[in-house]
Amino acid sequence: MPEPSNTWTLKMRAEKWQHATWISYWLVMVTFAINTTANAPSDMALGPVVTAGMTFWLLQTLPLWLFFPPMKRRNVKGLSWFSYLVLLYIPFCIVGAFQPPHWSGVLATLAILLLFFCNAFWVRALKRLRDA
Repeated sequence: MPEPSNTWTLKMRAEKWQHATWISYWLVMVTFAINTTANAPSDMALGPVVTAGMTFWLLQTLPLWLFFPPMKRRNVKGLSWFSYLVLLYIPFCIVGAFQPPHWSGVLATLAILLLFFCNAFWVRALKRLRDA
């Protein structure tokens, strides 16, 4: 049986990683929105830029939105699959990194990947302690 102080410490670390994961998740969403509108043609009117930009942003982030419920429930399996999904975003961000507005997207994607793996580790550790 684990010590109560050890369980409390592990729980506090898991909560910190959970908060960091949520912050990085929203950072990636905002970064994709900014990068989508920043690359609009300069001679285009604002209305079509917003409409086309939001449509493209929704298509670009739809897979990320699908993993919102597992994040909220702190589902270890869902968070693990989400980390694998983020791996698919990295090559596209790296290709786009050769244009200056995209560096923030690359950094945010790498940060969210790291945080999701760490978060999945801590959630799994919490479940093991609870089951023990």
